[in-house]
Amino acid sequence: MAQHLPPDNAKDSGNGVGGAIGGAGIGTLLILLANNLPEDKWFKSWLVIIAPSVAVVINALYNLVKRQIDRYVEEYKTKAAMKRAKTTLQAAIDSDLTPEPDKDKYKADLVELEKLLIESDVSLAKAYLARRGKVD
Repeated sequence: MAQHLPPDNAKDSGNGVGGAIGGAGIGTLLILLANNLPEDKWFKSWLVIIAPSVAVVINALYNLVKRQIDRYVEEYKTKAAMKRAKTTLQAAIDSDLTPEPDKDKYKADLVELEKLLIESDVSLAKAYLARRGKVD
C-alpha cells in the first residue's frame, strides 16, 4: 500500500517540547538525587556532571521514537483511506443500483487509484534505495 509520507529530510512539525521537558525533568531529578546523597558517595559528583547529557540523550530518544510513531500512524491512516476508497468504488461498481455511465467512471477511478498506488510505492522504494546509496 502507498505511503504518503514526507521525506526523511523534511522538517518535522513537532518542536520536541515533550522530549525536552522529559529530558529536563530527568536531568533535574538526577541533580536533586545527587544533592541529597551524602558527601562521601563517590558517584555524587558524577550524577551532577552527567545530568545535562542524560537530558540531551532522553530528548533525542524521545524525538526519534515520536518520529517513528508519527510515520507509523500516518502510514496506517493512508492505508485505511486507500482501502476504504477501493472498497467504496468496488461496491459502487458491483451495485445494481449504480447507473452504467457511473460504473464506467468508477472503474476508471479505481484504475487511476491503482496506478497512483503503484507509482507511489515505486517512488518510495527508489527513495529508500537512494538513501542507502544503492540507486543513483
